Amino acid sequence: MPRSSKAILHERRIHLDADRWPAATGWVIAGLFVGGMIATVRLATGNWAGTAAVVGVLVAIGWISSLKAARRKQTLARERKEESICGFAHAFDRPTSDPVILRAVYETVQARMGPPVVPIRAADRFLDDLDLDGDDLDDIYGEAALLAGRSTADAEKNPVWGGVKTVGDLVTFLHHQARLE
Repeated sequence: MPRSSKAILHERRIHLDADRWPAATGWVIAGLFVGGMIATVRLATGNWAGTAAVVGVLVAIGWISSLKAARRKQTLARERKEESICGFAHAFDRPTSDPVILRAVYETVQARMGPPVVPIRAADRFLDDLDLDGDDLDDIYGEAALLAGRSTADAEKNPVWGGVKTVGDLVTFLHHQARLE
């Protein structure tokens, strides 16, 4: 009996989670970066008052930006509260679509967006609709490919190379990648 895409992804995710860096490593790297930035601003301004002013302005800009992004995401979640992975899957040609790829992309994009959970659509543009940039797309691609059992090698030979703008494009891109053995 064939296993469900959910069961396949669960099994693959267990193996992926074992290979990740400990969370403390990320915090140490972030701390070193912030410390370096503060030291650089201190050298540039020549005093701690100027440093505090520059850092305060940067923190305020970041805070306002994150509030706007959170409101936008809450609005999307509210507008799409009745949608699910089923609607996402129906946007693709059933006979040729790999349900493991569909689920891997859907769940990876949702995880990357963080809370609140926003139902994903095939037509969602990574940058314009989901506020996910090129670095996010690279990470999503790598994780979704592993979860879907697809290779990330020779990606530049993929016919969709350079044309991934939407979530549906990523599904198509992964469909053209070789299966992992």
